[in-house]
Amino acid sequence: MEELMNFAIGVAYRAGRLLKSSKYNHSYSKKNDFNDIGSYVSEMDKKSETLIRKMIVASYPDHNFCGEEGGLVDNGSEYTWYVDPLDGTYNYIRSFPNWGVSIGLAKNEVPVVGVLYFPDLDKLVYAAQGVGGYSNEKPINVSNLSYGEGCYTIPTYQYQGKQQANIQVIHEMEVAKIHHCSSFDFACIAEGNAELILSGTLAPWDSCAGVCVVREAGGNVVDSLGEPWKMSSNYLVAANQYYQPVIDHLKSTELELLEKNFLIPEINRKQHNYSDIQKLRH
Repeated sequence: MEELMNFAIGVAYRAGRLLKSSKYNHSYSKKNDFNDIGSYVSEMDKKSETLIRKMIVASYPDHNFCGEEGGLVDNGSEYTWYVDPLDGTYNYIRSFPNWGVSIGLAKNEVPVVGVLYFPDLDKLVYAAQGVGGYSNEKPINVSNLSYGEGCYTIPTYQYQGKQQANIQVIHEMEVAKIHHCSSFDFACIAEGNAELILSGTLAPWDSCAGVCVVREAGGNVVDSLGEPWKMSSNYLVAANQYYQPVIDHLKSTELELLEKNFLIPEINRKQHNYSDIQKLRH
């Protein structure tokens, strides 16, 4: 998995350079009415995905590919790349630094590689199954704060058509913050800077990489029943080890899950030497 992870890091660096070089020279438009306030798509989303897809196809032509802009190309492989080529497009448009590239790889619906790159922050967060989680070459771990002890929670959106995050859970936490960049949300959990993500609307390209990173940093990612999250799950809870009170509350509540307007494909299908990571920039 380390080889696949290093490949994804190199791809993320290439896409990040492309995005950063064109940040002040591109067109954009609002998405459809389903999407929340601040949900936009730019021409750079598409250009970044084209670059990422070409690089993946060139090196792993038999793998499946699922991108936010182009959808799923199913080659019948047990491996599927899930890519958000520009996560946090509205932040990118407004020159807020919380935007990035999310590249994840799943094997038989289980995330096994995750790379989150935030060019404006010069932050690279990455992991692979059995390798561990890292941020800019340093090992990372989730926090040890328990539920109700000043925890920081991140609803991906507080309202979006219907109520999608359980607001009572959020209000019982110390701080709640919406970043409009799910990859940054996952990075916060993995680095121990936040304790809880609640979401019923994340697409697979939003979540695959982040789920791998959080798990490899010692965190848990489950559905609303507390079962291990997988690519086809309807609800996502990402947290440190103290997530059970949240699950207990969600089980006692009738969640209003949004009808999703994206494709969730049904596919049947060493110790990390981090001194070499900077070489992957080139």
